[in-house]
Amino acid sequence: MPSRRNYVVRPQSPPRCCCLHSISKVTGRDIYPPQLQDRLAASEICRPQAAESQTLPAVNDPVGRWVAHPYHQAWRFRGLYSFLLVAMLLGTGIAYLIIRHRNLYKGAVDHNYARAVYAAELMGFIAVVSYALHIIVKPWPFDPTVPDAAPSQPYNIRVLIPCYTEDTAMVLDTARAALQAWTPPGCTKTVYLCNDNKDDQARHVRKQGMAEMGGQYMARPKGRAGDGNPKSANLNWCLNQIYSPHILAGRRIPANEVISILDADHKVASEFFKALTPLFDRGDDVAMVLTPQFFRNVKHGHDIFNHVNSAFWYLMQPTFAVLGLISCTGTNFMIRAEAWQEVDGFPEHTVTEDFAMGIELTLRRWCCIFVPSALAIGEAPETTRKVFQQRSRWAKGHWQIFWSPLYNPLLRFLPWPARWHYGLLPNLRMLLIGFWYCGGIVSYSAAAIGAPFVTIIPVVNLWAGIFPLVITKPIAILGTLYLLAANGVIFYSPAELGGNLWFRIRMLWLANTSNLILNFTYLKAALLALWRAILCKNLEFKATGEVVMPGKRSRARHFCSFQWWSIREDLWFSMVGYAFSLVTIVLSIGAIIGTKANHQPFDTTLGICLGWAVYAAIAPCLVLTYVFWHSIGFHKVASWILREHPQWKGAI
Repeated sequence: MPSRRNYVVRPQSPPRCCCLHSISKVTGRDIYPPQLQDRLAASEICRPQAAESQTLPAVNDPVGRWVAHPYHQAWRFRGLYSFLLVAMLLGTGIAYLIIRHRNLYKGAVDHNYARAVYAAELMGFIAVVSYALHIIVKPWPFDPTVPDAAPSQPYNIRVLIPCYTEDTAMVLDTARAALQAWTPPGCTKTVYLCNDNKDDQARHVRKQGMAEMGGQYMARPKGRAGDGNPKSANLNWCLNQIYSPHILAGRRIPANEVISILDADHKVASEFFKALTPLFDRGDDVAMVLTPQFFRNVKHGHDIFNHVNSAFWYLMQPTFAVLGLISCTGTNFMIRAEAWQEVDGFPEHTVTEDFAMGIELTLRRWCCIFVPSALAIGEAPETTRKVFQQRSRWAKGHWQIFWSPLYNPLLRFLPWPARWHYGLLPNLRMLLIGFWYCGGIVSYSAAAIGAPFVTIIPVVNLWAGIFPLVITKPIAILGTLYLLAANGVIFYSPAELGGNLWFRIRMLWLANTSNLILNFTYLKAALLALWRAILCKNLEFKATGEVVMPGKRSRARHFCSFQWWSIREDLWFSMVGYAFSLVTIVLSIGAIIGTKANHQPFDTTLGICLGWAVYAAIAPCLVLTYVFWHSIGFHKVASWILREHPQWKGAI
């Protein structure tokens, strides 16, 4: 569990502490438990500090934190249409699932098969409901700071660029862009290249390049033991060197120290620091300022792996920021150094340190400001293998935290008896935040469990004559309405996503299609994380790999570096599913023609399975065509749906 740290009061500011300490001051009683008093008394950090600061005991409690000048962003409902759409989803979905449960075994040949299909439907309903909140909640228009306005205090900006085996020229270009970016008036900026590469030649070239540009070069010592997360370990080591006087003396890092994290392939725009730094003045509890990710080598109309993820950036992230949930994404953000110190650095217990960092900050009542403008541009993975490797690491990190009893968000945000005196609403809010932090788990589960059934149900029905449910009139009506409402929520496309309506719907469809492509990757990640948790071992951190520089490739964003082992590890499930779907489509059409020729009544289940088989064949068709036939065949197969739009909101 994270250690209990002491809060040091900043000069001319009320103490940042928890409600327990405030209550003890008012009542004159020390209400800390004896065990906590002993730990606080024996703590090395509780030694007397300098006269200008004061140490206060604090408890890592997510409910009772008191802040002098909190940040608050107002929100409102998007409109009647979205509200009615979500209401229709809840009403028809709950009614459909209840009727399905009552008739679960009616006409079912195999009860286990019927239960498995029902579990997949239930998981899909939970995933859509968890996403539905983002289409009804809308923050008020973001009020950006005046570009020429100076922050209220002189911030010291520490820009850290962690790098490993990336191309050295690309790494130095990223550092050069950070050095040349505008610095806010009255502030200072220092760029650090945090090199974790063990190659002596690469270290020498990078060190020499940073010296010529006027930046700082830092490199972790060689021969270190294995890290649970090398990126976090690298950043924490460098920050411990930078802030060693404060850390060794047990003092809190000054409030005007901020940190910016940039991946080695993400170049910032010239106004990045000038636009984000003044936002820390909006509240004492603002820990992070976050911007979306944008990729120069991704064609938005061809984004079958959902690299752009526009729904996440322009629908989900603003809602998270308004409701007090921090969803860190690993790069293109700025964070207070005191917040980094309070959570004991970037988490090293998981391969997704950004997701875990957001949980730790939210537990301590820090908040985040999301700026919906692309102020940095980077590179997406270039090959299919790297794409699957990246998504597998993301899924493993979520499952790794979920399977851990020490870091599970639901367990950490539960309203334990010690928090009951705070009231019902604060505890319900934290419980809801804990559920939202498990939203990724719900989405991964729905894709891993539900997507295979889209292929399995038509095959089993056509070849074995087994359908998982009996279609009655109530099930048909409610199922149709529920399907319409769910798709209405999934494809809800407000103007924030950019482009015209057709462009936005196409992007959301591609995002949904990517789950059908990556479902086996999500399933493997869940099982591997569970197995490693049972063995009490950490997952191996696998970097996405070296990104090819733009000048070293002849075409932008093509998955041409194909290898046979990529089929065996990543694409074999898509190939098998595609083959079964094609055979099922042909046999279903033949069966329907034969039924009509024999003047027999139309089989409803046969028509449903034909539609599902066609839908299940689309995703593997796209990815396999993109890999084998390259861009020419891809355009021939799907040019009607994947046209490039000339404009994209947020391009720089």
